[in-house]
Amino acid sequence: MADQRLTEACQRCHERWGIWGFSVLEVPDGDNFSLLARMRPELTLRRQLLIADGSTLVANGFPLLSTLSYPHWTVQLAQPDGGTFARVDVAANTECSRQAGVGRDERS
Repeated sequence: MADQRLTEACQRCHERWGIWGFSVLEVPDGDNFSLLARMRPELTLRRQLLIADGSTLVANGFPLLSTLSYPHWTVQLAQPDGGTFARVDVAANTECSRQAGVGRDERS
């Protein structure tokens, strides 16, 4: 995860919602990336997306807030700094992969 991109995403979130956080998208049915790509075609333009388990993020102290419309969520952070971003990386396992037409690193 690039700290600069996360910082920018957190700033946009703070401007919009008044909280520090970044956007994530839930994968329908747990692993249906094709359906997610149909729901959010912009994802097909991404080279990579971070795969993270929501319950693992929550268990590690990062609340998930339902924002906008399904499948959009916001991962809430106490503060947008390198230490917090490193904790998110560990909690998410930072398993990045390339998948036919679907990337996985969209945060805004």
